[in-house]
Amino acid sequence: MNEVVAKENGSAEVLRRQAKMFAEEGKLLDALRQLQQAMVLAPADKEAIIKEMKELRLLPGEGHEVHDWEALAKGLCEGDATATEKLKSSLVDKETATAFVRSGALGLLLDTLLLPLLDHAAEVGYVLLLLTRNSEAACAAIAEWLRHEDTRPTAMAQSSLETQKALVNVVLSPSVWHSTNARNSVVCQLVEAICTAKSLTSDRLDLLVQLFSMKEPVGLKLPVESRILPTVLKSLDCRLDERIRSRAIVVLAHLLRLKITATAPIQKYVVDGARSGKEEELICALSSFAVLFTVDPQSAESLFLQDGFLQEILADAEVEGVGIQTALLGLASASCTSKKCREVLLSGDYMRFFLKCTTYHDERLKCLAALVVVKLESEGGQKNFVNSEEQSRLAKILRGMLLEGRESSTKSMAIEGIAHATFNSSVKEAVSLDKPVLTCLLDVVQQRDVDAILIFGALTILDNLTRYRPVLSKEQQQVQDLKRMAAAGETGDQKERAGDKLDNETYVDARCSRVLEVGVVKAFGQLTKTSAKSERINALMAAILLSLATQRMHRGTIVQQGGLVALVSIFPQTSSAEKTTLAITVAHALAKLLISVDPRLAFGSALSTTNAVRPLLVLLTMRDLPNELSRFETLLALTNLASVDDTIRNLIARNGWSTIEDLLIVEHGMLRRAAVELVCNLVVSVQAAVKFADGTAAAAHRVGVLIALCTDDDAATRSAATGALAVLSGYEPVCRAIMNSKSGVKILLELLEEDDEGIRHRAVVITRNLICVPDGNGPAEAFVKAGGVRALKDVVQKTKVKAVVEFAIEGLKGLVVRKLIGVPK
Repeated sequence: MNEVVAKENGSAEVLRRQAKMFAEEGKLLDALRQLQQAMVLAPADKEAIIKEMKELRLLPGEGHEVHDWEALAKGLCEGDATATEKLKSSLVDKETATAFVRSGALGLLLDTLLLPLLDHAAEVGYVLLLLTRNSEAACAAIAEWLRHEDTRPTAMAQSSLETQKALVNVVLSPSVWHSTNARNSVVCQLVEAICTAKSLTSDRLDLLVQLFSMKEPVGLKLPVESRILPTVLKSLDCRLDERIRSRAIVVLAHLLRLKITATAPIQKYVVDGARSGKEEELICALSSFAVLFTVDPQSAESLFLQDGFLQEILADAEVEGVGIQTALLGLASASCTSKKCREVLLSGDYMRFFLKCTTYHDERLKCLAALVVVKLESEGGQKNFVNSEEQSRLAKILRGMLLEGRESSTKSMAIEGIAHATFNSSVKEAVSLDKPVLTCLLDVVQQRDVDAILIFGALTILDNLTRYRPVLSKEQQQVQDLKRMAAAGETGDQKERAGDKLDNETYVDARCSRVLEVGVVKAFGQLTKTSAKSERINALMAAILLSLATQRMHRGTIVQQGGLVALVSIFPQTSSAEKTTLAITVAHALAKLLISVDPRLAFGSALSTTNAVRPLLVLLTMRDLPNELSRFETLLALTNLASVDDTIRNLIARNGWSTIEDLLIVEHGMLRRAAVELVCNLVVSVQAAVKFADGTAAAAHRVGVLIALCTDDDAATRSAATGALAVLSGYEPVCRAIMNSKSGVKILLELLEEDDEGIRHRAVVITRNLICVPDGNGPAEAFVKAGGVRALKDVVQKTKVKAVVEFAIEGLKGLVVRKLIGVPK
């Protein structure tokens, strides 16, 4: 009997070891069966075996349900709906996906890729997609399978969209590839497979974008007879959905960037299509030609300027239908980016054709024609190619399409057209008075699912409406006047001056008020929370807010509507040429706002006062600014912030001191005054005051600079410098530095004689502090020898301010206590 029990226990141990091996391989159902058999053979070990089941996550409720992965995979390949749904609901995380791969069931799915396309291929592809999303082991296994070149072409050619997505996931997992060449070979065949479709969907184009956006896509070599270029070019057809066209443009740009194709085949495709005599091919050719201006402007321009080429196309367009006319107008619109191309369009009979198209019934065609005319007119210099009546009609077309257009593409064209038209000051004025248009533009800005191009166009219009003339020096103004005189005759010059009037500050102020009234700042607050932001969009928002903040009366409203939060959120965190411009604009707008509002009230729970300090200091420390107004206003804003508390004062002093100190001695009087006023507020903090009061030679030098500034011709500068010394004279080293200065006492006596009561008050405080220095009579004696007693008595007799008299009397009492003078009668 004992021998039988021992034999059974031995068998149970073997079964338990086998169960562990099965579990490691992902064969969890086999592992469970082995342990269940072991429990029958060794009932005394039941608790230990159940513990093993829990550790291996084989019991219901102890993790994932145990599956027979091979059986489910067979069911999926045979089209079994129950098995398919079971797999879809199970393979949702790394652990189950890895278990499926270890079970060997993945091979069954991969084998189906070699068969003719099944009715349920999409379901197989979806399961492969789940596996590659959730398991690196799945990606590694598929990568290994793809290494066999005899299976790869068949599998890819017959693959469903879902399978292609899974294969893209594998390609984008660099860690599972041991060779770059092997991966690139798979990429090329996968690209070919994706392009076998007669037309590319937006999903397939997204896959191509992902493949060409890899970190190391070097070495991709597609065969000469590759289908990718013609397939991509067909996807640029102007009649297709904008989502398809926009992705196809990105793919074409990648093909050129990676030198997978060159511009010559594209030009050949355009020329062949234009001369084919077939409508379909002509439309695709013109659509591709228009896109070429985006991805390779130089080659597009050279083709556009070929003699007779455009005339042939126009002749066809005059008699052909809407499709060709729309494609030709799209090409004309794209070519407007080139000055030479614009000159061609303005010199021939093309304008007549464009204007004729604006009278047609087709909504898209009419809007596109209006856009082309407006572009050409806005870039035409002083000469007007369209009379005022036509301009008004075009404006109505664009307005109607913006407010009532049924398609997003027509709304996009309307916005682009209005953006170009608002370079004209009379159009600016009209648009600013059109509240429905302004409201529509803000709706575009606030919508979460709107194309960034639409947002950029809407912001461009708002920027045109609110932009002030740049501040010019006298020399710059003279040069501008000479250029205007040279570019226009008498009539043109009169028109230019009439237009100039509508860009005067008064008119821009009014336009800014109208834009602010419709809630533009709140709209920006919504925009900063979306993913549509880009450097260009942020730059436009900053420019608009800067313009709105120019008028002092607007600043409170901007702050109330969240302007400070919006500006801080778009301030760039890293530096580059573009971001430097953005940083200047954002910081300048912040400065304008913070000059005029109480910082204690302007910042709420969403934003700390300290958040505004960094942008201001970045601007302050920049060497090359467009003008010094922004630096001056930044100093004023920092001065206002420095009135809040020591935390802000210490932050400013710690990060901006060297620049602030340099500005104390600049020649520019306004900058110098603003810097002294900032220092006056900063030295209230001990951390800032110690720079003057640590007893070092550098500190004494800084005190000497303040003393010199007390003699500045500007009264505000003298007042601020005297105020700073009044605060600092509470420190003994500062008092000694004043007395040791060659002209310190002399300047102090002159300040006591100032007519300005504020300056005299500060001077009396300094005097009192000098006299009452705790350690020694040195400063007080120097003051008496210089005739200071007489000056103090004069202050008592002349001033009418009680506080000044009290400080002067305290100073005299100090001299009496030190026995330097007798008791005054």
